[in-house]
Amino acid sequence: MQTSDDLFELIKSMSKQEKRYFKLFTTFYTNRRSNNYTLLFDVIDKLAVYDESRLLKLIAKTSFAGRLADTKQKLSKLILNSLAAYQAGKTINSDLREMLAHAEILHQKGLYRHCRKLLVKLKKKAKFHQKHIFLLEVLFWERRLLVKEAPDDLELELLKLNEQKKSAMAMIKSTDHFLELMDNVQSTGRRYARLHRSEDRQALEQAFKESRAESGEDATTFVARISHWEALGFYSQLTGKTADALHYYRKALEVWEDHAEQIQDDPDTYKMFLSNYLTCCIALRQFEDFQRYLQRIKALPSISLRSKITMFEQVSYLELMFCLNNGKLEEGMQAVREFEAGIESYRAKISPNRLVTMRHNCSILYFLAGSYVEALEHINAIIDLKLGESRQDIQMFTRIFSVILHYELGNFDILENLLRSAYRYLNKRNAYLDYERLILNAIKRLVASPDSRTARTIFHRMRKELQLVSEGETHKLPVGLPELLIWVESKIERVAIRAVYISRLQEPVDPRENG
Repeated sequence: MQTSDDLFELIKSMSKQEKRYFKLFTTFYTNRRSNNYTLLFDVIDKLAVYDESRLLKLIAKTSFAGRLADTKQKLSKLILNSLAAYQAGKTINSDLREMLAHAEILHQKGLYRHCRKLLVKLKKKAKFHQKHIFLLEVLFWERRLLVKEAPDDLELELLKLNEQKKSAMAMIKSTDHFLELMDNVQSTGRRYARLHRSEDRQALEQAFKESRAESGEDATTFVARISHWEALGFYSQLTGKTADALHYYRKALEVWEDHAEQIQDDPDTYKMFLSNYLTCCIALRQFEDFQRYLQRIKALPSISLRSKITMFEQVSYLELMFCLNNGKLEEGMQAVREFEAGIESYRAKISPNRLVTMRHNCSILYFLAGSYVEALEHINAIIDLKLGESRQDIQMFTRIFSVILHYELGNFDILENLLRSAYRYLNKRNAYLDYERLILNAIKRLVASPDSRTARTIFHRMRKELQLVSEGETHKLPVGLPELLIWVESKIERVAIRAVYISRLQEPVDPRENG
């Protein structure tokens, strides 16, 4: 990415308060309300998308037009300095960094007593918040002070410091070990979720065994314990063992709730964890904790624009899935409208994966409500996104779903072309799943033989074939398969799809769904 694009994104990521602080910050250093940096800042901030040629025209009459690259670099540095000053003391990390900087200044000034007093406070805070890397820094400065002051018990004090250093390094090693285990499970698991290859399955199982072999008690830090339980939960959820996943996530939740200071220091990570936990609750339709923790997500602060967008994505997803799994379709439609309003507010800043997932869930909600026009609007929005390799499973199902919706809407004049297009799309990716092929073949037969008796026979055969596919899946059902079974059942029973869907919600949870 070009530097100019980086600067544009940096400015666009700033909140109104941060932008105002930047203006005050630059004024303090220049004693002028306006300067080259604030002028360039304002011009870039007004651009909807970055366009270098347009920018050059807008600044053509400024004194820095001939040295734009240098001015941009200096502006970037100035913005980052202002943000560092703005964020000072607002997180534990920034607070500890500031205290370390102050300790270094006091040491350079020869104010050793003052420096030592500050280091005592710093050490206490670093220990309490389990910031062991910072603790090593404190021990480094304490050693320098001891060597400078050379007290009578120097040897004993140095031995104590070395023991503390070994302890801190052991904590860092424990944290790193469990983070690595979680990374192995998650990276292999995400690859396996996209394409069920046997080698990925084996690697995933090995990563799980390594994580399982480690006892939660062996994790000696907060991050290590959280990583341990989340790795086990992620693997279990991915492989359809949703009840096990919920057990592991609840273990992680206990660790979080025993460390309120960690929640306060890193609310974004806690919100992400709660989102995963509630997703698991939804999959098992265990809603006793749902509203309480959803409200907690909403109440937690968002310290940046990116954080606000992520919270919007999480809340929108959770509210929609809650409605889908409770049969609250009208409330779900309200959640969809709020989601659409949020898309307008945040425009292109929502992650493609989350956007396609939300669009898919919106289409499913309208489909189960029998609102096929609205369902098709969301399907077309997914197709228009041009997502590349993002969520290939949803993108492939979208082509199938589009054909079904046009069939329901009676658009028989275009179904033949849509079928050809769907076949071509799936053939191009060489990624047919059994149920995708049989659905397309069934729709093709329905279009060719539209009389009701033949259609009923085709739907009976489709149900049998889809059930065989479902029974053959031991871990996680393919995207859209549960909804297709509901649709086929409604055709056979000659009742509204909503009625079949509501009745299915009364049945025991299939752990392979939403796993």
